[in-house]
Amino acid sequence: MSVLCAVATSACGGEEFNAAPSTGGAGGTAGSGGTDGGSTDGGGTGGDSGGASGSGGTIGADCTKPADCDDGKACNGTETCANGKCQAGAPVDCANPDPNTCTAECQEPTGTCVVAAKDEDSDNHTAACPADPGDDCDDSDANTYPGAPEICDGKDNNCNGLDDLQEGKPLGGTAKKLVGIVGKLHRDPHIAWCPGGKKYVLVWTDNRDGYDAIWGASLSQAGALGVQGKISSATAGDSHDPRVACSGSECAVVWRQTSSSYDVYVQRVDCDGKPQGTAVNVSETAGAANGRASVASFNGDWYVGFLEKDATGLPAAFRVLAPNGTPKTSTQFVSTGNGLRNDAEVAATATHVAQLWELNGVIEWVHVDSSFGASASEPLSSAAGAKSPVVGAIPTGFGFAWHLPGALEYKERGSDGGAGCSIAKLGTFTNPWPIGVVNHASGPLVAVLDATSGTNVSAALVRTKDCKLIDQPQAATFMVDTIDQHTGAFAAGESGYAMVWGEGPTGNKEIHGRVFGPNLCD
Repeated sequence: MSVLCAVATSACGGEEFNAAPSTGGAGGTAGSGGTDGGSTDGGGTGGDSGGASGSGGTIGADCTKPADCDDGKACNGTETCANGKCQAGAPVDCANPDPNTCTAECQEPTGTCVVAAKDEDSDNHTAACPADPGDDCDDSDANTYPGAPEICDGKDNNCNGLDDLQEGKPLGGTAKKLVGIVGKLHRDPHIAWCPGGKKYVLVWTDNRDGYDAIWGASLSQAGALGVQGKISSATAGDSHDPRVACSGSECAVVWRQTSSSYDVYVQRVDCDGKPQGTAVNVSETAGAANGRASVASFNGDWYVGFLEKDATGLPAAFRVLAPNGTPKTSTQFVSTGNGLRNDAEVAATATHVAQLWELNGVIEWVHVDSSFGASASEPLSSAAGAKSPVVGAIPTGFGFAWHLPGALEYKERGSDGGAGCSIAKLGTFTNPWPIGVVNHASGPLVAVLDATSGTNVSAALVRTKDCKLIDQPQAATFMVDTIDQHTGAFAAGESGYAMVWGEGPTGNKEIHGRVFGPNLCD
């Protein structure tokens, strides 16, 4: 028969004969079993008593004309008779415009090709097949379709282009006190994810023993604090401004210690914050008033960035330590020119380290390669009054944020210093201080403490993509007497995030925090 070649949304080809033979052809001998008959019994004498009479409709059966071979089906093609035997036809080939979202099938009895959108998740909403467009924006998830209730799963469940937080879902977790002894000072918290133990390591400055020391503890993904313990020496003088980075099952903690003036120390700890080995003084100008330090894990080594006091001021420098804490390099200076620099910060990708600092209201940086060769220092910020920078590794390289009076500025650069998106002021703040940059599925996250009025502070997460603001959900409100980028910290874990901060009046400061799931609302 003739097959419809352009029906529904796709074309098909071929011709099929469906007219049954008026006679059964040669017919079968009665009672002999005969050869298979066609769709219509053969009219031969006695042919109804053995098999189906006639030779039509069976491939390879005897035939005298094409009609003897017609099986009455259109989609398997037109059978023919050649050399007295039935030959198969070419099945109808239905073109599929997109196998990922469409099905294309030949339908009997007309032989019409029908293209239809898939519904792989069986939610009664079909995929966006080009020839039969459905309205399901994710056909792999039965919880996602137009009008679906929004749940906290990191997806746009109702297909309106907005994610969980944009739909009004609040941040997950609860802000709570982590460390606090009445009448004692606990401040300058920092945090990093320790993958070997599947937990965070939290460090802070603590005076519970009558002097400032560095303490630490683990923090679970659920926000449970482990056993607290002292990291710095009990006899080497006051210690301040800790920073921590982790790799595998160990972490490195750096801080400034007043053994004479201010030296920079590094202590390895495990995923519970317990010291491993002995602390190392990386300051080669011993007893100098060295500035704040930071640390990153880089290709298995520990990269320590700090400000090394010398005759020119506080130039930016670094040293590299082996995994066991043994120094691998001498002090390498990376800044140029004189001046008192502040707030050294570092972060690492697989190929480079970013080291930055503030000098006279300008944020400067260098990128250091795997051979520890540093680029020339260059400014990142453009407006006057920039200070307290932070940096984090993101998929495209590095994300930077810093404080301006009344504004939060953000910029990205490639790992090797290549151009990234332009400087942008993100969010609406009164007096914002960034405390960390990490990556999220929606784009980079910048954790911010905003001094809204007096000693009142609001903690927020700024979500950004391509240096453009997505939103800035609030994480906590609290009170603290002074604030800068050392007042809090932010880290990404295996399946979530942790924000920590110091709060409370002078003389009674506590460490508080909040953990979030991978979708931020969980």
